[in-house]
Amino acid sequence: MLLLDAKSHRFGVDPIRAAIQTTGLLAIGFLVATLAVTPLRVITGWEGLFFCRRPLGLMAFFYSLAHVLIFIGYDQQWHWDQVASELLSRRYLQFGLATIVLLSPLAMTSTSTMLQRIGFGRWKKLHRLIYPAAIFAAVHFWLQSKANVRLQIGVMFVIVGLLAWRVWHHRRDRHKAMKH
Repeated sequence: MLLLDAKSHRFGVDPIRAAIQTTGLLAIGFLVATLAVTPLRVITGWEGLFFCRRPLGLMAFFYSLAHVLIFIGYDQQWHWDQVASELLSRRYLQFGLATIVLLSPLAMTSTSTMLQRIGFGRWKKLHRLIYPAAIFAAVHFWLQSKANVRLQIGVMFVIVGLLAWRVWHHRRDRHKAMKH
């Protein structure tokens, strides 16, 4: 869709910026959806949601990767010294880089084969990197905004709410287990 929109000039006066924004919005949307799977599954009892988590997480990663590649390839024209300079001078880019760095091992170990290879316990610990990745993504989204930040603040609240639910649910389960 992005390529089609770019080819038919539907991105407006700054198509590169529009592509960066679109891929960024999709990336953070899929990241939030990935985080929402477990709470929704627990609340609704719909176990089928479990099978949505991996594809949603991979979509978050691939849109994040597209977001980064459009920035480096089209916006910065693959000038690595310019990319480094931008990265050092812009805090929001540092949070964005941290996000993609944290999401990369999750994408690389998302297959059943990798889960078996590294073992469930280590796999599960590794995949907890989604929590700081989500926080860094939200901070990146917020810091890069210039004017209206309602959407960014809303995304932050949703991410913090989803993470708080996980902490609450984990503590509740531990408390129940200690009673029995």
